Amino acid sequence: MTTLDTIREVSEIVQSFGVGIGALLGGIGALKVFTDWRTKRKAMKAKLKWKRLYPPDKLDVDFKLLRHSYSQDKGSNVIGSADEVYICDNRSNSKHWVANLKTLKSLGFNSGQVKGVAKTELEKYRSDEAIDLTD
Repeated sequence: MTTLDTIREVSEIVQSFGVGIGALLGGIGALKVFTDWRTKRKAMKAKLKWKRLYPPDKLDVDFKLLRHSYSQDKGSNVIGSADEVYICDNRSNSKHWVANLKTLKSLGFNSGQVKGVAKTELEKYRSDEAIDLTD
């Protein structure tokens, strides 16, 4: 075996190794893109699920937006940080805690549509799955 043959053999090994490393790094990059896409798709499906169940035009017909807060006892009608907002479903007699204002807005509602009620009114509904549409 000549020196030229040895150099050729070593260069083929290095080239194969480089192609393998490139493929591995490309696969890792593709996995990241795929998982990001899957997470966004899952979030979109969840949003569509809740929007189908609770469309704004059915508010006060099929369901209510209710809250109870400690500030309500003092006459305040503004949603505060300690308030818990619920979608109370009249059809299934269940309530879904709405995790935050961003989720409420994602569903097509605003804080002005939420009615303050006594805690006993909320206790009439059984607790069900929470709704959190934040990223």
